[in-house]
Amino acid sequence: MRSQFPEPDDVKRVILESTGGYEREAALWLSQAGYAVAVMNARQGRNFARAMNQQAKTDQVDA
Repeated sequence: MRSQFPEPDDVKRVILESTGGYEREAALWLSQAGYAVAVMNARQGRNFARAMNQQAKTDQVDA
């Protein structure tokens, strides 16, 4: 599965939305693989998008 991802040095940070604990295994795996990982509250993400004047929840906004 690792071959599907860019090298950790090519990625500044992976941000995961907190989803009731489902994100923990992914965060742990990514962290152990050398990626910088942050887990954030969904409300923080919406507030940030709103502050950046991007209120719609679309794939482009999430990417």
